[in-house]
This record gives sequence, structure tokens and C-alpha cells, in this order.
Amino acid sequence: MRIALAIVAAAVGMNVPAPVHGPGTIVVTLAPNAPTKIVDGPFAVSSINPGSRLVLAMGSTTCSGQLVWFEYSGGGVAVGAGQTLCARSSAHEPTTHGFSGHSE
Repeated sequence: MRIALAIVAAAVGMNVPAPVHGPGTIVVTLAPNAPTKIVDGPFAVSSINPGSRLVLAMGSTTCSGQLVWFEYSGGGVAVGAGQTLCARSSAHEPTTHGFSGHSE
């Protein structure tokens, strides 16, 4: 018997995309332990809700390869031009997060 295991490497659902300009919230349902692209910069994230069981990284255009992951501490995250904000959930089930902030 052969069992195949697939790891989802994308968001389960991108419910609300990034705003083109000005304030807004990006709503994303993250699959467990799957590096997921959230937004391309410039975008200033002021809060993430709920923001628990979540690690973040900055990529150049994708969320693959050698990324340095850091725990979200409740502060803001500045995503510069040419950078991509990546997120990975440590929850055991898909979890929805809202990334609130401001697009330049």
C-alpha cells in the first residue's frame, strides 16, 4: 500500500486582497506549517489578528528557499518595496488571520 502526503504551500483562502493604496486589511486563511505569501511591499502592517501561533519572514519575491523566520510579537512589520511578507502557521488546523495596515 502506498500513501502520498501532500503539503499545501499556499493559503487555504485569500479572502480579502491587499489594498491598492491607503489603509486596509488582508484576510488570509493559512494552512498548517505552509509558507504563504501575504503581501508585496510597500505595505506597513500595524497589527495581525489573532496573530497567535504565527511566524513571519521577508522574501525577495517568494516564500521559498532560505528564509529567516521570526515570531510575531504584536508590533508592526514594515514590508519595503521589493520585499514580500511571508507567514507560516504553527496551528494544527487552517487558521484565519487579518493583516491590517497601510499601503503606500
